Formats: sequence, structure tokens, C-alpha cells
Amino acid sequence: LDEAIHAYSFLVKKKQISSPEIIRINMGNAYYNKGQYNDAIKMYRMALDLIPQSKKQLGYKVCSNIGNTFVKMGDFRRALQSLNEVVTNGPDTRSSLNLILCLHYVGRFEEALQVFRKMLESPILDDINKCSTEEKKCDD
Repeated sequence: LDEAIHAYSFLVKKKQISSPEIIRINMGNAYYNKGQYNDAIKMYRMALDLIPQSKKQLGYKVCSNIGNTFVKMGDFRRALQSLNEVVTNGPDTRSSLNLILCLHYVGRFEEALQVFRKMLESPILDDINKCSTEEKKCDD
């Protein structure tokens, strides 16, 4: 991972790359995997600043990474903002579950229940249920 971070740093300094936000995201991922969560958040935030408006889904993914990193650090209050943005605009199951966890941890139980209900209505869960049903057919 140290070699990857070094290579990414070299690429960023060159400033001749077409997608510097991707390099920053990869650096954030490397720091996250090393357990250097503050550095990961720094890289994710730098990536977020570089992401063009035309790539909103990528921005939501980076917000998800930031929120999930704060959850990993046990900083549930700081995770709330990023995760809430993701769940509101581009929900995914992991971010929804982490948002529920954060809301519960800070005592906002009714909001946690609302997010849970919204997650149950999500098409993401429909896809999971469909896959699960198809697997059962294969096992018969």
C-alpha cells in the first residue's frame, strides 16, 4: 500500500493526468486500508473538490466513503452529514445501514426508523431479493 500511495502521489504532482479525482479516491482507499483514516478522509475530500458536476454519482460514492470512514473511526456525528447526503440523493444499502446506526447512536430513533423504512422500499433491496430468489431456484 505504501508503494501505491507513493505512485499516486507522483502522478498527482505530475499534473498530467486526465482524472485526478480518481487518483485521490484511490489514495483515500489505500490510506483507509492501512487504517490511516484521517488521511483517507483528506484524500476523499480533495477528490470531492475535483469531481465535476456531470459525475454526481461518483460524488455520492465519495461522500459514502467519507461517511463510512467516520463510522469506522466511531465518529458517528461527523458521519451523519455525508451519509445523509448519500442516502437522500444516491442511496446504497451500506450507507443506509450506517446512517441508521449513526442516527441510533446519537439518539435520533424516529429518523433512524424513517431511513430504515425508506431503505426497505429501495430498488436496491428489490435487486437483492431477486438475486436471492433466483439462487433458491438454482438450489432446488
